[in-house]
Amino acid sequence: MTYLTAPDRAGQFADVVLGYDNFEGYLKDSPYFGALIGRYGNRIAKGRFKLYGVEYRLAVNNAPSALHGGVRGFDKMVWKVANAAVTAQGPRLALTYFSRDGEEGYPGTQSSGLSVNRAESWTDLSQHDRLSFLSEMAAANGSMMFGV
Repeated sequence: MTYLTAPDRAGQFADVVLGYDNFEGYLKDSPYFGALIGRYGNRIAKGRFKLYGVEYRLAVNNAPSALHGGVRGFDKMVWKVANAAVTAQGPRLALTYFSRDGEEGYPGTQSSGLSVNRAESWTDLSQHDRLSFLSEMAAANGSMMFGV
């Protein structure tokens, strides 16, 4: 999401999204604005760990540690749109991502998913916010980078 308005105490609407104004900004070195973090959230010291006696070496992106999944953590991956719909209750979006064994040095495969629903009434949103959300869903065209 690149734009969403909400009222302040005085009822004045303003953009409340912290992040970039376009999709391309999220593809660069981002400070994890709205990111999906994975496989691990936080730092793993020296970019390595032992599991059942086997040492795994991870991609180090915050020397000397691995941070938030590595150089290409989940925030840099293209997530598949599993479901995108606009209902009477508002927009709904479900995303999935499959991480292969060895990705960024992590052992085993991992299937991840995320569902997002608008909490407030769809009809209470401004026309601009509805169009913004729908255009982003349309631009996804079956898959999207979800660091937003």
